[in-house]
Amino acid sequence: MTDRAVTWIRRNAGLLSLAGALLLQGGATIWWTAILSQRVTQVERVVADNQPKIEQIPAMKESDQKILMMLEKISSDVNRLNDRLWELSQRSMERAK
Repeated sequence: MTDRAVTWIRRNAGLLSLAGALLLQGGATIWWTAILSQRVTQVERVVADNQPKIEQIPAMKESDQKILMMLEKISSDVNRLNDRLWELSQRSMERAK
């Protein structure tokens, strides 16, 4: 390098370092954005995979309610049958006396 080029570099060292810092910061920003984009894509894929499961929850709650109502009806019927059997057994005991 010639003396003239060296003096130009020395005079403009601040500007060159500022330009280098801006280029480095720009590169880091682009890299960070690419990594963030990958993570967002991964999260979107996981959400899309789990969407059918999430949509099943209200249907499961609805079927749970139906099953609960059926169980209550069965329980009520069993209680009525028990009462009826008790009455029949009491009648048969009275007849046996």
